[in-house]
Amino acid sequence: MQKNEPNLRKYNNITKEQNAMSLLLLGGLAIAGYAAWNALTDGSSRSIPARPISSPSPRPRFPSASSPSAVSRTPAGSSPAGGGWLAQCGTGSIPTGGPTTVYDPSGNPLQLSAADELASGGEGTVYSCPGHDGFVIKLYKRDIVDNPEKQNAVVGRLRDMLVIEELRKDRDIAWPQMPVYDANKRVAGFVMRAVEGSSFRSLQGAAQIQRLFPGWDRKDLALVSRNFLVKMQLLADHGVLVNDFNPANFIVGKDHKVRLIDCDSFQVPSANGGEPHVTTTHFASHSAPELLRNPALLKQPRGPEQARFGAAIIVFQLLMCGLHPYSHKHGGMPEENLKSGKCPLGIGSGCSIPTGWYNLLSYLPFTTMEKFIRMFRDGHGDPSVRPTLAELRAEVEKFLFVMKKDPLRRDLAPATPKVKSDSNQGPWKKPAA
Repeated sequence: MQKNEPNLRKYNNITKEQNAMSLLLLGGLAIAGYAAWNALTDGSSRSIPARPISSPSPRPRFPSASSPSAVSRTPAGSSPAGGGWLAQCGTGSIPTGGPTTVYDPSGNPLQLSAADELASGGEGTVYSCPGHDGFVIKLYKRDIVDNPEKQNAVVGRLRDMLVIEELRKDRDIAWPQMPVYDANKRVAGFVMRAVEGSSFRSLQGAAQIQRLFPGWDRKDLALVSRNFLVKMQLLADHGVLVNDFNPANFIVGKDHKVRLIDCDSFQVPSANGGEPHVTTTHFASHSAPELLRNPALLKQPRGPEQARFGAAIIVFQLLMCGLHPYSHKHGGMPEENLKSGKCPLGIGSGCSIPTGWYNLLSYLPFTTMEKFIRMFRDGHGDPSVRPTLAELRAEVEKFLFVMKKDPLRRDLAPATPKVKSDSNQGPWKKPAA
């Protein structure tokens, strides 16, 4: 975590859980993983330990940072080997009054104490791994572990996530790497690596962006946008969809790399071709309008057009220093405007963008604005016309190109709007005085 990361809490009211998750995630130890998990399951949604947990047992076999078997040093395409802990941080653990002991698939114990707790959320608690920096463990709450239906759902989801090897090995995705068990041989959680960076939630306003990342301009935000869309496309290529587009779930460093957390809230395809693993998790201000108007749809599998809508809001906010596409003058909260379709972009919208934002908006390329209008106005009522991830990425690439020729477009707080050949043309709409 950067030295100025505590400022995020001051300026963005980031919760303890969100802050810890931005520090932890990035799961993806390319060890044990699916091989260990497969040995403990029979292909169904039931946990079946292959052998009893012995006592006493040796210490858990964590890969050391210098070990050739450590994920960060594992060549792409190599086979997982050994055992280890890889849990996604952010949602769960079994809170107890005293130490908690969990076990790896080989039966090796690890004791966790209150001092190891990093964050608590709706599903559970995230712990550090004592003596093993760089790893964290997510343990589910009792009601998830004790409830057979919820336990089966967790087991099935983790099993099918571990099958997707490319995502499991990606060091910028907090993908589950291996399950951990309680003393009754039930899946209690899983493990992942820790990462550093700031959440997208912190990229709001030119002053704060430059405080966190000195020297950054709009080109840097476009690079982050491109890398974000690359990650979204990677997930889509594997049939995985993001359900929760909370900006706090996306982490960026000064290298512009984008890291994904809260991965067990994603919609994951079934490895046997059945229905995907669905979650009702969503972030209202970044959800497709049909989900807000008809909450029953949240219990059904979501489509790519709904994920594209949420991804486009994130990209718009990145390019616009945090401005939400449904924010407008004299309007309510963005989620309320989104639900009703009140988007200020373009001519004839019936509302205007907030005071002070027009200059920044005017420097977006004409075609980029067209895509946003297609997404947020035309696509509001017709999901079939929403631009694809490839179209959005092409616009970001175009913006990067034009910024090379027109350095003024890189300014995060331009003093004047971009001069148009005809102010009545194009999808821009200057707000009324």
